[in-house]
Amino acid sequence: MFSSIRRISTPPSFEDEEKTHSARLLHAMLLILTLVIPISTGLLVYTYRAQGQAFDWSTAWIGALITAISIGLLILTHRGNIKSSSIVITLLLLGVVFYASFSYGGILDTSVAAYLLIIILAGILLGGRSVFIFTVLSILLVAWTYFAETTHIVIYPPQVVEPFDLIELIATLTLGGLLLNTAIKNLNNAYNNAKSHEHTLAAANIELQNVRASLEQRVAERTMDLEHRALQLQAAAEVGQAATTIRNQHELLSQVTHLISERFDFYHAGVFLLDKAGEYAVLQAANSEGGQRMLARNHKLQVAGTSIVGYVTAQLKPRIALDVGQDATYFDNPDMPETRSEMALPLIAGGKLLGALDVQSKRPAAFTDDDIAVLQVLADQVAIAIENARLFTENQETLEAARRAYSTLSQEAWRELLRSQPKLGFLATPQENISMAGEAWTSEMLDASRRGENVRLDEHTLAIPIVLRDQVLGVVRLKKDAAAPPWNNEEISLMDTLVDQLEFALENARLHRGAQQRAARESLVTEITTKIRSTTDPQVMIETAISELRHALHAKRAQIMIQENTPS
Repeated sequence: MFSSIRRISTPPSFEDEEKTHSARLLHAMLLILTLVIPISTGLLVYTYRAQGQAFDWSTAWIGALITAISIGLLILTHRGNIKSSSIVITLLLLGVVFYASFSYGGILDTSVAAYLLIIILAGILLGGRSVFIFTVLSILLVAWTYFAETTHIVIYPPQVVEPFDLIELIATLTLGGLLLNTAIKNLNNAYNNAKSHEHTLAAANIELQNVRASLEQRVAERTMDLEHRALQLQAAAEVGQAATTIRNQHELLSQVTHLISERFDFYHAGVFLLDKAGEYAVLQAANSEGGQRMLARNHKLQVAGTSIVGYVTAQLKPRIALDVGQDATYFDNPDMPETRSEMALPLIAGGKLLGALDVQSKRPAAFTDDDIAVLQVLADQVAIAIENARLFTENQETLEAARRAYSTLSQEAWRELLRSQPKLGFLATPQENISMAGEAWTSEMLDASRRGENVRLDEHTLAIPIVLRDQVLGVVRLKKDAAAPPWNNEEISLMDTLVDQLEFALENARLHRGAQQRAARESLVTEITTKIRSTTDPQVMIETAISELRHALHAKRAQIMIQENTPS
């Protein structure tokens, strides 16, 4: 019960704002009638009884009827019957005013002024047209009251009613109705203008909000795009930095494919390099399982063939392919069944085509033209790294060949030197005497010479081989006094360093000796040639040549024969 009372006493709300406004106004008036009429009736009953007067209970019944009707209209108002409720309550109040004026005082009674209130109420609740209707009804009821009063249908207390009173009252109601109608029209126009302006502002606000939302979305998309590009550039920089630190080509390509796949979230990344004939692009590295299977069977694609890699290596420009339309033929690869997008970029270094970088994604339309710009920078870095790795490998091979050749020459030179001086060696004793060592090779020295590494006979005896370019030239044998502490690691490391310096010093000495010998030979050749050319007489030339050659070569005899004719 209390919930019903609370619901009825609460102003209703509807989707239509104008309807809600009228409903709340009607609800307030009905709620006032529902509360005020019973209270007023009770006060009248109490006053009459207190004064000992008889109370006209018809008034109480009319009040009860109005209260009941008001409660019913409250219920109808909550259900949305606003107009019908407004008509009923306005007609009801008009009837009450007519009853009061007709029953108690005629057109000169103060209750007649309530007709003007009814007209105002009709204008508020029902609009401007209702003002005219209720003005006419009020005039008709006043005229009927005047007629009843002048024809003595009803008899009021002694009073004189003149026609002028009727005309004055009708004029008052008419003027009030016209003024009220005009005021209501003006208010309606102002209200409609305000509503129109409000709707215009609302539409403009909605449009501004849409523009703002559109701009925010564009800014968000642009921000996301810039962040995506920044991440791509950062990833490209990381891959490029890693690529520049690796010199081995196989390790480089494997690392590059895994980094590209990881940083760019690609399903597959592979690097193709052209063969020597330039007819096929051969897969050299890949990160995916399918790519590993292709590597195992030496997968290759023909340049200018039907594959996307073939197109890129022939046209020297990037290409994006999707798994729809004419590009669907590119995806007929059982090793890559999940590929939905593919992009290949040429690997070019120094104007020379090296191969192609192939990346594949499981997402459809995963690549855009903007991705080409970023990944082409990455592809150029990879191409330069591949070329640098190739050049580094070639230089290493050239240096190794030169080292081996020089090592061979050095070994031959040392063998020649040792053959010419087979007993080259010295012995230092505690008395600081240095003498030729002769052929006193101990077992530990022989062992160190054979193994090419340090040999310790005991705690006081150490043999260190003299190794130059993988050739053992000799052995240094060091022996401490029996009372001295054993050889420790620091001392052995010092001896190794000194022996290393000895190895380089011996090599430099050999080179210096060889240079001196070559200089002496060249000087001798120049001297003999000068003497031979000092004359133009052939006989003297021959005599000079044979004499100088015998002296220069320390020969016992020297002979030159010039034959007259070629033997038959």
